[in-house]
Amino acid sequence: MIKEASEKDKSAIYNLWQSSFSIKNSETINCFFNYGMNDGKTILCEKDEKLVASVFMRDMNIMFHNRLLKSTFLSHVAVHPDYRKTSSLDECLKSVIDECEKKALFTFVEATSYKFWENYGFQEGTQHRYYELNERHFENVSQNDVFEDAQAFELKEAYDEFMKHFDGYKVRSLHDFEVMIKEANSMNERILIVRHRAKPMGYIRFSTEKKQVKVKEIIYLGSNAFLRLCRAALGLNDLIILELSEAEHIEKLFPLAIPRKRCAVMVRCNNFPLFNKLYNARVKTSKEAYLLTKKPRFMNEKY
Repeated sequence: MIKEASEKDKSAIYNLWQSSFSIKNSETINCFFNYGMNDGKTILCEKDEKLVASVFMRDMNIMFHNRLLKSTFLSHVAVHPDYRKTSSLDECLKSVIDECEKKALFTFVEATSYKFWENYGFQEGTQHRYYELNERHFENVSQNDVFEDAQAFELKEAYDEFMKHFDGYKVRSLHDFEVMIKEANSMNERILIVRHRAKPMGYIRFSTEKKQVKVKEIIYLGSNAFLRLCRAALGLNDLIILELSEAEHIEKLFPLAIPRKRCAVMVRCNNFPLFNKLYNARVKTSKEAYLLTKKPRFMNEKY
């Protein structure tokens, strides 16, 4: 049976996720239950009076060619270990995709299982570039004007200004940034903000483990803001790992930096006739549709 989760299902969902997500720890799941789950809905598959599969779906608006497009983002795709060779997850996903086709022009997923998602019509949406930098890259970089007291409205102001350079991105609300701050606090992550004369010039969200800094997101208005945020986040650690969009070529700042590239987000166009009518296009694939942008693409959503 396929159904939408209710409050009484939360305990069973939690147990399912604990048994399914080998790379996720309890802290991550608890964070999502506390701060992310109420902003979407979870579709469940029940068999033998037991919860065996789930898919979380969250509605979002993306900016695309100066239009706000209704879209969805799928995550927390889980199946009970005892039911992995059954049709349970397939039934759940087909139900979710059928709903997406009725209400959203694009559906996105994080590209953790590329071949799996291809079976459901998803194709490459955005690539990310990964850089590993150390202290020598930031010699003589000042940490002045970098603070830890970031407010949600300041993060939103910097994000909105940064996104003027991009297309295909989620239009985030003030609530999104309020949740971001709560999530970061609960996950022992830090958010630093850089200001110039009280104006927010960017922020960085990151975690630190074993002397390595992993950046979840860095938003910046100019190279000076970028350098100061990275230097402050690196601190006394050995390495900072940056995940940037495909258009952010920091080789201009660090000529010897060599990025690794991978598909980060996959996309599915749910209605080609409507898309082609809206944009006077003739695209036939989801990748072609999402590439139809005038600016570089940015999609850094993770649920």
